[in-house]
Amino acid sequence: MNRLALFLIPVVFVVVMRIFVPAPILDDAFITAQVARNLAIGEGMVHNSGERVFTVTTVVWTLLNAALRALGIDSIIALRILGLLSEIALAILMTLLGYRLLGDKYAGVFATLLLLSASGFVVSSFGGMETALSLVFISTAFLFLAKNKPSLALIISAISIWVRIDNLILVAIIGLFVIFDREYRIPLKKYLLPLGIILLYLVGAYLYFGSPVPVSVLRKSEFANDSWAIGAASIAVQFFKTAVGRAEPMFYRDSAHWLILIPLAVGVYTSVKSKMRRLLPVAVFSVFYIALWISTGRLYALLFNWYFVPPMIGIYLLSGLGMIRIMTILPREGLRNALWIGVILVSAVVGVVHSKSVMTELLESTHARREKTYTAITVFLNERLHENSTICAGEIGAVKFYARRDIEVLDWVGLTRPLSDRRAPKNLIDEERPEAIIYWPFPWQTFEQIAGLYTDYSFGNINGIMLGVRNDIADEMLENSIRLVELFNSVALNRENPVLPAIK
Repeated sequence: MNRLALFLIPVVFVVVMRIFVPAPILDDAFITAQVARNLAIGEGMVHNSGERVFTVTTVVWTLLNAALRALGIDSIIALRILGLLSEIALAILMTLLGYRLLGDKYAGVFATLLLLSASGFVVSSFGGMETALSLVFISTAFLFLAKNKPSLALIISAISIWVRIDNLILVAIIGLFVIFDREYRIPLKKYLLPLGIILLYLVGAYLYFGSPVPVSVLRKSEFANDSWAIGAASIAVQFFKTAVGRAEPMFYRDSAHWLILIPLAVGVYTSVKSKMRRLLPVAVFSVFYIALWISTGRLYALLFNWYFVPPMIGIYLLSGLGMIRIMTILPREGLRNALWIGVILVSAVVGVVHSKSVMTELLESTHARREKTYTAITVFLNERLHENSTICAGEIGAVKFYARRDIEVLDWVGLTRPLSDRRAPKNLIDEERPEAIIYWPFPWQTFEQIAGLYTDYSFGNINGIMLGVRNDIADEMLENSIRLVELFNSVALNRENPVLPAIK
């Protein structure tokens, strides 16, 4: 098989996955789409009109979505388009990176398929997140470094923080290698452009939002758990689970990624024994990224599986290296090539079949039903609430995105509220007196506990979601509650208007 045909396999794999694998839009993606829609209609890069709060963690993804929205493309469809284009770019760049670092065209394709079929990647990227675009910049930065173009690697890594702020880790690793490794050293003037790109981000965000750090990042950093050790151990385990293809807490199904453990171990051993200098930067990035998250010990990270995907680049490249070593057992090159092609084709087929299975299951899971229920409740309230009413929501993404423009949606947790607003949920609701509350209790909370705190509201349970309506309007609002069931069965979350016929 020639190199071009082989390199096309990951691209075809991505397209086939997008055609056959269903995926619900994640709540965080709705937040980005809401900000992009506001930007496109001239209200600024804000989640709530007139309120300059740095809500999104991805500036570039938001700008791209806003650009497509300004061209008349539905914001949700824009997320799908951007996701597909980013995944195609990632398929190409990751394959090139693998070929460059491992020196083997088959191993590069194998590592790429592992990444593209990892459940954590599929759930987040197919769910409307910027995961694939972020990995594009990470792969490109290391590809330029491997080509001994450290200036370009620094520039790309600097731009990457516009995609995700946590790519500052990438900037740090690339910067350390450029500064301290003689092979990559550059004149001081070459640092000016990447520094300028980073400063433009930091200063621009500070001038526009009043903070260079998204408020959601600052809020999450305040979420403490009782035991750092338990948090650190749980995060370490989550990285392992991500590597072997599990995407908890979305679903708990195993995948064939468990089979990489042997080639991964062989790859680590080979890289250490052979002192493979070319792999060192990406390996250091993966190790440092994992160690940094473990050191936080913050359990909240377990709720966001896209946090655990970036170091998989290094892990799957090492697995590819291990496969190269294992293949040397075969005495003839023709046999090795035939076995490589078989492994790659089987990996692609298994990846599509497994992803379709688990993502179809996810569509019927508590998580996907939760987003659909949020949307049905929001449409129900849109039909009944008076002008300029208020809703308080525990998860704000889908609720705010689908709420009427005149309805104010308060963020129960505070991830989209100004950092100065530190009111606890009870104080927020007591002071603002929203007409309705939409809340999904955590596993350690009960319906009765929440309802007992907010006695001014009449609560109902819809698919595990609590809908509370203020007592003075409860009879009027809930008169035709059967409508909620009708809406749940009919709403579609694949476009801005959820009550239109679903796109097949």
